[in-house]
Amino acid sequence: MRVRSTANVIAILNEACGKEASSALVEAFGGRRIDIPLTVSGRLVEALGQDITAVLVDHFGGCKLDVPSWGHAERIQKSLRLKHDVMTSDLSANELAARHGVTSMWVRKLRSELCGTSSSQPAKD
Repeated sequence: MRVRSTANVIAILNEACGKEASSALVEAFGGRRIDIPLTVSGRLVEALGQDITAVLVDHFGGCKLDVPSWGHAERIQKSLRLKHDVMTSDLSANELAARHGVTSMWVRKLRSELCGTSSSQPAKD
């Protein structure tokens, strides 16, 4: 049985069911490795409900999943918010950095990676 890391589970649940879904997963199983069944059944349905369990089964069925701890999940959420703002906001790198508690250099690097802004193109500072 394959073991899946937590890299995408938060983003997948946020997109499919909302932030409350990933919070429910972390609250119920944070910091533990859980088996994701091949069908929507068992303790996951009891703990998380049918909708959240269905998303987990669709993406991770038959795998073991390392559920992030609460602190790790919060860092993932913060990173997802920053990436979203970098991709969709017209704010400058300095403004985004101040809003998210990171450096403007980090914002410019993310903008370059996520939006394909090369160093030869002027980036919004």
